[in-house]
Amino acid sequence: MEQGPDGEFEVQHQEDPQALVILSQYCARKLQRTRKALKLTHGRGKFQARKLEAVLVSDSKYLTLPLMNAERAWSLGKELEAQKQEEMSSHRRQHQVRRFSKAAQWSADLARLAAAKGDSRTHLEAEAYAAGLAGLALQAKGKDLATAVAKYQRAEKGQEEMVSAPQVDDIQGKLDSLQAEQPAVDQSRRATSLTWRGVTYSVRNQRVQANLQQVADLSQQQQDRMQTDQATHEAGQHDGLIAALNDTKASLGSILKAAPGGSDMAGADREDLEQLEKAVRGRLLEVQILKLSAQRRLAQSQFEAYLDIASTAVKPKEQSNKAESLVRLYDGMVSAAEALGRLAAEELRGAQAEHLEEEAAARVTDSKAGRCFYVAHAYLTTGKQLEAHALFGRAADHAKQAVRQHQDCMQVDEQAVQRLQLLEQQAAAWQCVAHAESIATEQESQEGIAQATGNLSLQQKPAEQHKQQQFMLDHLDQWISFVGPSGKDAHFTPIPPVLQQVAVRPFMLDNALNYLAAPSIDHRVAKTEQPKSAFAKLFAWNKK
Repeated sequence: MEQGPDGEFEVQHQEDPQALVILSQYCARKLQRTRKALKLTHGRGKFQARKLEAVLVSDSKYLTLPLMNAERAWSLGKELEAQKQEEMSSHRRQHQVRRFSKAAQWSADLARLAAAKGDSRTHLEAEAYAAGLAGLALQAKGKDLATAVAKYQRAEKGQEEMVSAPQVDDIQGKLDSLQAEQPAVDQSRRATSLTWRGVTYSVRNQRVQANLQQVADLSQQQQDRMQTDQATHEAGQHDGLIAALNDTKASLGSILKAAPGGSDMAGADREDLEQLEKAVRGRLLEVQILKLSAQRRLAQSQFEAYLDIASTAVKPKEQSNKAESLVRLYDGMVSAAEALGRLAAEELRGAQAEHLEEEAAARVTDSKAGRCFYVAHAYLTTGKQLEAHALFGRAADHAKQAVRQHQDCMQVDEQAVQRLQLLEQQAAAWQCVAHAESIATEQESQEGIAQATGNLSLQQKPAEQHKQQQFMLDHLDQWISFVGPSGKDAHFTPIPPVLQQVAVRPFMLDNALNYLAAPSIDHRVAKTEQPKSAFAKLFAWNKK
């Protein structure tokens, strides 16, 4: 574990700000590599924070994330602290305080994860590290210095306890003795066969036997864990089993590649290895489908909780799990189920292949139904009600078809049938919702157009209003009290409009025009000459 603000790094580089810059850059690169390796990146395109929970921690690499975040925040704060106090602006000072507070927050997360998944020494070291950074953050704020001193004392006490721990040599000796005893234990705990889909495959290679023994142990641990805590976080329980199956698959592939068809390996042995490799691939695909199903259940519960909150008056701050994430999970399930179906159709034989192909086809249709359902939700969220209406109908059709396919299988999955029937009902209900929202949207658009156009009309509304208006003189033949139409004042008779002046042509100027003499403009008009005859042109050609 890296040293904290009072550790060896600060002692060696306290006068070298460039080393702090190098440290922060290293932490950023290390964080990026670790997140990609652990597949804990923050969404695609849009940033979506993923909180690291203790149930997801299955390796020491997970503890690298809060540690590198704390070290990066601490190095940035120390880089700002290296500047002269009189030259530091108020903005930079506040930025330094925020960096130290962020480092303390990440170190607290590290201590929490170490307490849940680490041993006693790791927990003690993480607590001392978190206490030191918490004291540094309080000291930078300049408030509650007594608490800061207590934090520093707790960090010092933790370091003293680590120094007084058992010697490293003794621990190393115990580890060496355990490693010396490990081969004998492994020899007695090697799996000699693999049973998949009712077929037992014998294993003769020792490396493959060790890998299969690890697969069997992890499968048993997974079953025990499922029975004990009935996981809400069961998605992370399949990672170790998938890794062990991948190792077994790689071992079988390397053995088959090293022994080509013309080698000394007998034909029966090679065929057994090929059949075993197919069984391992099928088992791997099934575990991948189980993992995706567990992730789908968790994401579906979060999505349904979001819908429940959104239906109330309280508006949620953010959507914790969007429909797009469920669509991606269903895409993975469709791909895995299709690969399992191709394996059964092309590489397996007998009744085992037929039953597996039927189950794979049912799983493909099942996943397509869920994918259509949540794609429709995504369209409905963006205001595309017509597309959502069609997709909800498609999801209901897929669900109905998947129910029939599951019931035609040799072993009927009752849970899948019940889930698909519920999905069909939900799809029909949401289809009605999409239809209602499309009608409401159309009415709102028409009302908006009516409000925008105002009283514009191609008809003569004043004339209609005049016809509808009633007067008392028009109802003298009726022996009733006349009060006029509702909402309007009563009138005796229609009042003629007010006379207004109309602009006309003055008739006096028309009479005066008869006595006006216009000046001659003949001198401005071009005169036309009469065309001369040919005889005149002949004798008058020189008269110009």
